[in-house]
Amino acid sequence: MMVPLNVCFQSMERDEQVVWEIDARIAELEAQYDSIIGCDIVVYGPKARDLECYDKTNGLYDVRLVLALPCREIVVDRSQNADADVYISVEKAFQAASQQFESWLKQRHHLQKSH
Repeated sequence: MMVPLNVCFQSMERDEQVVWEIDARIAELEAQYDSIIGCDIVVYGPKARDLECYDKTNGLYDVRLVLALPCREIVVDRSQNADADVYISVEKAFQAASQQFESWLKQRHHLQKSH
């Protein structure tokens, strides 16, 4: 990545084990896709009170992930990956990002083929 990984924690203490897990997941993505420029992640603790997501995430961890690519961003929003276990929430966020990445690559490949 050109820009260092940015991991923030909201409504919970910074957890270096979670940061390590996120680093490992980013390394896996970078091994598959070399076009990642940067990544911003916010890990929300179970006490985060966002009225927009409150119904779905009360008492759960969730993760917002933004991957910067050369021509777009992949965004995994909160509540798509809410879970009582922070590590499962991180895993769900990265699975969703990987699926979006694959979809983007297929679209890009299709556009390049049609020219």
